[in-house]
Amino acid sequence: MAPIWKSYFDEAKGIIFVIDVSNPQQISVASIQLKEVLAYKLPTLVVLNKSDILSVTSVNEMKYLLRLNQLFLVCESYMSVVETSCQDKTGFQDIFKWLRTF
Repeated sequence: MAPIWKSYFDEAKGIIFVIDVSNPQQISVASIQLKEVLAYKLPTLVVLNKSDILSVTSVNEMKYLLRLNQLFLVCESYMSVVETSCQDKTGFQDIFKWLRTF
């Protein structure tokens, strides 16, 4: 799917990039794809979904593995991160607030 993303970015005002943090096997792929998305220099909201699920890797470890702190140094003006849970709606207000900025 990632190779065709650029064809959708022409009209985009921002990107919501959702990562399933309960699936640590996908973190390296997500990190690479996130870096590619950030290259478009569009405001990007990184959603760390399923942060309520206790897994082998904590949310803080996921942030480290995704190298979010390093990415913030490069693109802090257009990247935000929110932790969410669809079960208890944690983080939803933050997503809606981010969307209202457009």
